[in-house]
Amino acid sequence: MNDGTLLHVSLSAGYSKKIILSGVRFDLQQGEILGLVGSSGAGKSTLVLSMLGLLPWRGGRVSGEVLLRGRNLLEL
Repeated sequence: MNDGTLLHVSLSAGYSKKIILSGVRFDLQQGEILGLVGSSGAGKSTLVLSMLGLLPWRGGRVSGEVLLRGRNLLEL
């Protein structure tokens, strides 16, 4: 992405037929810091595992895209 966006996330994720994250979207610009907080079971770990492409290794599934400087990490 040429608009200064470092990270663009747009994804949904879940396990088996249970949807854990639906339509999560955010952009992170160069120089910004992102904090992720929430109660136990809110989906923080699922989000991070999804963004790194590791959720399928835990039996989950991810759809969407995670663009780091325009390159989709989910396709690597």
